[in-house]
Amino acid sequence: MGMLFLLVLSAGCFEQSDIGTLTPSPTIPSIQAKFVKGDIIAKTASFADEFRIILKYDSLTGKYERASVFKKPDGRWYRNNEKSEFADRFLTEKIYPLKVGHVSSLSLVPVETFEPVPLATQEKNIPSIPVTLSTQSLLKMVPAAQFTASSLQGQAPLTVQFIDQSVSAGTSSYAWDINNDGVVDYTIKNPVHTYQTAGTFTVKLTVTNASGSDSEVKTGYITATSSAVIAGAGDFGAESNPTGNPIGGGAGYIRIISETDPQVKYVVSTADQLIAALGSAKSGEVVFIKGSAVIDMTANPAITIPAGVTLASDRGLNGSLGALIKRAKNVNGGWGEQIFIAGGDNVRLTGVRLEGEMYPQDYGNKAGETYHQQYLVGIYAKERTGYEVDNCELRGFAWSAVVSDNCVQSSVHHNYIHHNQARGEGYGVALYGGTSIIEANIFDYNRHSITGTGYAGEGYEARYNIVKGNGNAIGGHHFDVHQDERGGSFAGNLYKIHHNTFQDGNGKMASIAIRQRPVTGMYIDHNVFETISNATEGGVPIWERDSNQNMFVTNNYWNGTLYSDDEIVSYINQ
Repeated sequence: MGMLFLLVLSAGCFEQSDIGTLTPSPTIPSIQAKFVKGDIIAKTASFADEFRIILKYDSLTGKYERASVFKKPDGRWYRNNEKSEFADRFLTEKIYPLKVGHVSSLSLVPVETFEPVPLATQEKNIPSIPVTLSTQSLLKMVPAAQFTASSLQGQAPLTVQFIDQSVSAGTSSYAWDINNDGVVDYTIKNPVHTYQTAGTFTVKLTVTNASGSDSEVKTGYITATSSAVIAGAGDFGAESNPTGNPIGGGAGYIRIISETDPQVKYVVSTADQLIAALGSAKSGEVVFIKGSAVIDMTANPAITIPAGVTLASDRGLNGSLGALIKRAKNVNGGWGEQIFIAGGDNVRLTGVRLEGEMYPQDYGNKAGETYHQQYLVGIYAKERTGYEVDNCELRGFAWSAVVSDNCVQSSVHHNYIHHNQARGEGYGVALYGGTSIIEANIFDYNRHSITGTGYAGEGYEARYNIVKGNGNAIGGHHFDVHQDERGGSFAGNLYKIHHNTFQDGNGKMASIAIRQRPVTGMYIDHNVFETISNATEGGVPIWERDSNQNMFVTNNYWNGTLYSDDEIVSYINQ
């Protein structure tokens, strides 16, 4: 079987000199290439800072010889030869989408043909631009599954048009699993589906032809929000989200950082690399953790993110879940031991997954025991400005996923924050004084999704959040403000809770609990409360203790009815 090699020439392609330097192009069109067995030279993109050049296939060993090309911190590219077996043993059976810029003007992209092509012909008739494969050749290509959808987000019932964009040939079949539960829901090319209930849904498409099959999975791709009966009532609940980004982040989030971002200075995938990079990073730089990385930090002390530095991964980009950084337990026995600490102003954590102890609900702090002294915190900042946590998944922290200690306008937004539910603490976001914006997050299975200690001057604005509210942790309610834990007879200063949707799960927990009088006020408006609470008199969603002062509760939907005043507040005198 002969092979015709296409020489790809394009203005602005990556050019590789003798010393290995590559210069990027600002715009790179896409092509498709089929890799086949034989002595070939082809360059594939693996990561933004790494290319793999296939040199030769050895039919006796079944292995490819390859040279890896890496981008070093000085911005130049260097070769590091190695022999290894590709994890994808079906490399020769797939079409691989490439970008022209990923193939230097001196590289050859092989295209399979079905008639012998004499060497002289290959040498004389090498096209200068990509050509279309013959129909016969296409029939032997395994498909590359790809899809998009319209209406990625909206109020249930939400109708979504799915659009197949796969590269396939010949007779192809389609299997759509619109909630990734293992059951095929549609077998047509471009189905329309209506999500009847609220939720965040992962979608899987499998495309099959005579040569094989391929699947694409988009995690958290569709978000159907509350189905509360508020049609025509105006601007209420998280459904009014004006941020331009999906609630909970993930697919469709427009501020995702990729490895190719010009601010990325370091790309890491191990604990040692991460520690070293954060030890060297300067303000304005990004430390990027590969989306496939799983890093266990249990044996390491808390890591400081320097002032002005962004720690990022790519949650939601092309189906990536984002790097997973985890700590299985509190090693040193200190109060609220952290994975990360903001070491100065303007620290950002974005696109990563942080995982704590993952204790079961109501673990610890029982009958005088002090388990809570050994609880974990995901990320902590004290007396900082510009502290931002966005597009992350934060789960399983016995103390709190995010702590803002006397920070000025910290920002926690577009995250999925869940299963932080140990006894006594178990917070999604915890404030110890200061002020914060908490926006467009999805909260679920937390003892308190947001809590404030009620310190003098403290305040937060919680808006456009969806509170699924499953679980029934002891002493739990969703949004919370304590009576000043330093001894004052008040509960913080100024709080604004508006345009949130409280689905409340099983309805046993109160949606909002205020444990004293806020000094300036608690403003609660334009929220949707969907269920009746078993934790309050009359089942109302809000309570305030020892006071009925400075509670400004107006225009909220509760159980499908609009209430213009504080009828949905229970004032508890105890």
